[in-house]
Amino acid sequence: MNVVFPTPGSPTSGTFHSERISAGGTRRLSIASNRNSLGMHPVEISCSKKACWRQLFFHLPSRCLLAGPKACDRALLLPILLGLRCVIRVIEEIYRVAPSPRMAEQPVPDIPGSKRAHVAEEEDPVEPSEPVPLPVQMPALSKLAGYEFYRTTLRSPKFVVAPMVEQSELAWRMLSRRYGAELCYTPMLNSTVYVRDSTYRKQHFSTCPEDRPLIAQICGHDPGLLVKTALMLQDHCDAIDLNLGCPQNIAKRGHYGAFLSDDWPLVSQLVRALHEHVSVPITCKIRMLDTVERTVQYAQMIRDSGCQMLTIHGRNLKQKGALTGIANWKVISAVKQALDIPVLANGNILYHEDVHHCMRETGVDGVMTAEGNLSNPALFAGEHLLPIWQMVEEYLELVEKYPCPPAFVKAHLFRLFHPSLTKHSDLRDKLAHALTVEDLAAIARDLNARLRADASSTTFTPTSLVAPSHVVGPRSDIPHWFCQPKLHDLQKDEMLSQRKTEAQPQPVPAPAADPPAKRVKVRAWDNCECGSPCGSKCEFKLCRQCCRTRIQSTRAPCPSHKLWPPREGQTRPASQPHFAGPGPASEGGPDATVTPMQADELPGATVS
Repeated sequence: MNVVFPTPGSPTSGTFHSERISAGGTRRLSIASNRNSLGMHPVEISCSKKACWRQLFFHLPSRCLLAGPKACDRALLLPILLGLRCVIRVIEEIYRVAPSPRMAEQPVPDIPGSKRAHVAEEEDPVEPSEPVPLPVQMPALSKLAGYEFYRTTLRSPKFVVAPMVEQSELAWRMLSRRYGAELCYTPMLNSTVYVRDSTYRKQHFSTCPEDRPLIAQICGHDPGLLVKTALMLQDHCDAIDLNLGCPQNIAKRGHYGAFLSDDWPLVSQLVRALHEHVSVPITCKIRMLDTVERTVQYAQMIRDSGCQMLTIHGRNLKQKGALTGIANWKVISAVKQALDIPVLANGNILYHEDVHHCMRETGVDGVMTAEGNLSNPALFAGEHLLPIWQMVEEYLELVEKYPCPPAFVKAHLFRLFHPSLTKHSDLRDKLAHALTVEDLAAIARDLNARLRADASSTTFTPTSLVAPSHVVGPRSDIPHWFCQPKLHDLQKDEMLSQRKTEAQPQPVPAPAADPPAKRVKVRAWDNCECGSPCGSKCEFKLCRQCCRTRIQSTRAPCPSHKLWPPREGQTRPASQPHFAGPGPASEGGPDATVTPMQADELPGATVS
């Protein structure tokens, strides 16, 4: 930090300048005085960020005292004000600047060391006030594309683990690779949070040399933030995937995922920016649109923008939750036939047989699954009757080697133990309230012991099982201690869909003619000359205001309005019925008089 402060004999500077020097992350502040009469020369004080406070609060006041007794009384206030202003600028420079290039170049640690309970929430990302500018345009990068990238870098994967928020972390990816997964995706990384939050980066992204091939998925709608995130990840993965298929409400609030499918120019801009600035290939994941033709056109537009591999989910934006239903493989087949880049299929993959069935029906290059993998990490290996306790124990061993937040572990245990928790509800409650990985592991050991006891006390013959398939039909009578997918009741989903359709607002039919209402006798009011209703008992058929005006000329009283003319020689106030009314003079009757003082106090009254 460089602080310029006035000392005897200085010329007028007249500026206050503050700027950041990006190299090394240093800051420069300069202060100058507009007061020639101070007789002070500028003195430069250099210091680092750690020592800037000592310089501001010790050296600056001391320089004022050394200036001499004549200048002290005149310069005492100025250093204090300039020092306070300098403090404010220092705070702004230190805490409100973007990360320096040196920070961005630091490698992401392989093993996240932070175990803090704080997790940067993706549900409420804070968008910057202005879009982040793209880096300087670089010459065309030489990188593999299309099938060359698919065969050389990715090694022609057929079995792919999908990107899952807080679920496809390093420990789970390594478990899936152990049982046949050939390509894995990282959890979806929010570009806005990833750039600014180091804790989020440590908790949501980690890798190791054995974790290959690997694709990092990012989301967002700002080209600058997406490119900046991809540049931080490109040295730790084989490709960058842009999420264009997330249907959740958080994606709607953050304006990313499948909710970008209505803005094709923006999607093309995002893909093209990543393709032109990142050194690794760019892939995309989308959902089907309302028609097959529009879906094919959307996929072709993404390919033309620079996408080197496309994953398509055979469900539309509304098929989620209780309305998940069946994925449409015909749309996936149409997209595959229209593109000349590798295409992966996603949807309806719950058993090992579904993988081969999907590839035969659609002709895709590989199959991606999320739900099936969460319920059975050995799905790609064809292990149908794998005991739950074996998967849980192997996963917890990998968690010790590759630490991750407790929330990730808890979510995996709930998915694996799902068939058994209904029979052991007491441990389900304990599992829900556990806060640390150690507590979760202890509960898992107790539940594994119970499952082993259940298995030893029951005779089960696996030869009676039918061929498993999500499309043909699920297995029947699988014991609860085996890994098995969570199936959707398609008939129930159809009923819910119909109910939702019926619940939508329908056009309101024209109301039928109402029967004639009971006639109510309404009193007819006569109107005054001015159009206002007249008094009901006024013998002149006038309203109160017109009746008051009439009295001035006719001097005829109106008992219904309680108006009487004034005495001789007096003019009745236009808006003051104060002295009208029957009774003696003391009560304001017709014999009452108005003195000049009283008349002057009444608006509109005159005295002749």
